[in-house]
Amino acid sequence: MIDGSYLRIREFLTKNQQIDRYYYDWFAVDGKILLKFHSESHDKDARYQTKTEPFHIHIPDVLSLSTLTRISNYNLRELYGILEFIRLHLTLVQLYR
Repeated sequence: MIDGSYLRIREFLTKNQQIDRYYYDWFAVDGKILLKFHSESHDKDARYQTKTEPFHIHIPDVLSLSTLTRISNYNLRELYGILEFIRLHLTLVQLYR
């Protein structure tokens, strides 16, 4: 990315080459996690579930009250949308420096 951050992309595909689940993890240049966009289900443990299960966003542990904290993900469910979100964020950060 323009600021040196990077996105680690892991996608698991079906036999028909459709995305079954994904892990899009956004890291700062120093390797610290910024956000994680995941689509794996936590149906076996209700403590981990969000209203948009299986779609959810992990926030950095320093911002959360516990490691169980996840944010519902209503809209950012495809790689293109996530990249657009990151681009917008980076643009705004540069504008307001």
